[in-house]
Amino acid sequence: MNVDEVRSYDGQSVIMTLAPGAPAGLKVKGQVVGFVEAADGFVVVLCPEGAAPDARTSVHYQHIVSIATNA
Repeated sequence: MNVDEVRSYDGQSVIMTLAPGAPAGLKVKGQVVGFVEAADGFVVVLCPEGAAPDARTSVHYQHIVSIATNA
């Protein structure tokens, strides 16, 4: 999965499977609300499922194993 593929999920509700040891855990569900081009890599910003509308979680690109839409 490359950065352009990750960007294609902008605005969608997704389930991300993450690599072992990722700070956010092994799976994250939520809506992709943005991206950050950080000095240490590409970061995906999510509003976690079931959280307050203004809550945010960030996931570094290198931790993402797969992304599926959460229909």
